[in-house]
Amino acid sequence: MIEYELSEEFDKKFKHQDIRLKKALLKTLNIFSRNPWNSQLDNHLLKRELTGLRSIHIIGYRSNDYCAIYKEILEKDGNIYAYFLIFGTHKELFQLSGVKN
Repeated sequence: MIEYELSEEFDKKFKHQDIRLKKALLKTLNIFSRNPWNSQLDNHLLKRELTGLRSIHIIGYRSNDYCAIYKEILEKDGNIYAYFLIFGTHKELFQLSGVKN
């Protein structure tokens, strides 16, 4: 089991989404907290400008076009928790990062 925290930006954006996306995000975070390597999440490292961050797919909303980006934080006790920075469509997130897809 892995604990996670949502950034202020993530939380603010979440509050303004339609109910279907909110439900999909909550389902995804629930699955992630139980098993971050669940194959449905397609958990993977990011490259270039996003090196050091990871991405997971938001399950059950618009054919996995949405994803969430997070950073793994190593705590003093050796445990790792996930700090979710932002979510959006692949296109939105690539534009935000300046990466051309």
